[in-house]
Amino acid sequence: MNDITSIVGGVVGDSVDRSGVAAADAEVDAEAEVEAEVDADADAVAAAAGVAGVAVAVAVAGVDAAADAAQHARRRFTARAWAVSGEDGVATVFVCLGLVALIAATLTIGNVGTVVVARHRSQAAADLAALTAAGALVDGVEIACAEAEQVALRMQTRIKVCEATEWDVTVTVERNIPIGLYSDRVVRAVARAGPAEE
Repeated sequence: MNDITSIVGGVVGDSVDRSGVAAADAEVDAEAEVEAEVDADADAVAAAAGVAGVAVAVAVAGVDAAADAAQHARRRFTARAWAVSGEDGVATVFVCLGLVALIAATLTIGNVGTVVVARHRSQAAADLAALTAAGALVDGVEIACAEAEQVALRMQTRIKVCEATEWDVTVTVERNIPIGLYSDRVVRAVARAGPAEE
């Protein structure tokens, strides 16, 4: 009889153990479902909070889930705010500085080019004025310099010095050219004309 009691007891014990395990499994599954609902509700709260960082308390999620969602939303908002204030706009500043440097370089090159062209034109005016004066030197120095002055004026320059030594005439002309907004530069050129030396 002890054998039968032990067999029956073992079978009954097995069914009790199995029912206890099943009940424990059902309890764990129920807890998992509740946690899943709380997580789903917390995710919904975080999505509702969005960038604004405001947590919406949902009754199903409870106070802890709402606090976690608010903290998560604050972190996201802080990270985005730091990224916007820390990095955005830097490229724009560098592009603006580059454009300013490019414009300054272009204006400088343009001014240098203007001075070079004016220098060549002044030299051409001095050469023509000296040749004109040398050709008219037969009529006198004053007449020769007056004719040189007419040539220089036609070439938009003015004669500063006109002197004759024997049959050689030396003419210095100058011309004002505007550089930038507020300044003028004076460009001078000197030329000498006379009979060829043998």
